[in-house]
Amino acid sequence: MPEPLQRAVIDRCHTLGLTLGGLAQALDRHETTVRSWLKGQNRVTFEDVEALDRLFADRGLPGLFDEMRWNTASAAPTWRLVEEPIQPDERPDLRVLLAVADGLRNSGRQVADYLAETGYLKQAHILMITEDQVFPVHCGADIPLKVAPSVIGRDLRSLNDPAYGLFLYRNLRNLAAEDRTQLQHIQSTQVDYRRVAVPVQGRFIVTLPFDVFQRTPLELQ
Repeated sequence: MPEPLQRAVIDRCHTLGLTLGGLAQALDRHETTVRSWLKGQNRVTFEDVEALDRLFADRGLPGLFDEMRWNTASAAPTWRLVEEPIQPDERPDLRVLLAVADGLRNSGRQVADYLAETGYLKQAHILMITEDQVFPVHCGADIPLKVAPSVIGRDLRSLNDPAYGLFLYRNLRNLAAEDRTQLQHIQSTQVDYRRVAVPVQGRFIVTLPFDVFQRTPLELQ
């Protein structure tokens, strides 16, 4: 089973609380077969993928084929995220960003207003999370990771780089569910950067990128 499909199936099982045994039973397949699919040890047929797509759609999670296309539609680099330990004493700039994050979560102020008052509106991305979408509502003008105005209000999975869009979508969904500030290191063959990622008020995610290194320019549209 290709890695993008493995991830999509595992994510859906996790969301549904479905064990591998339960998945195998629903598909009328042996559990060892399903386990070997998810370890990349056994070939999965197109009919198997169709069965998986129908199964998840019937349980309220459609779009398995679309998700595979988003993962494979372009030659975009593989993206990797590592959550790093927060050690503000080692970096004064990080200490400031964490203070902004703390204020965002605890001040009760409007997100954009608070960022403007602290001077960080141009260094921040603000995204909104709804039941079925994650989309930008503000993109900081001073961030080296350029974002075209056309992305405002559009789900991340519809961006011109579908692999990166889906990567961000998943990450921010997970971040909102965990509801805690994280220091994240995002890496690919194209770009390498860190960011303080902040869930706010259950509806927004604010990201504050720094240490940005681009091997080739990245612009999302």
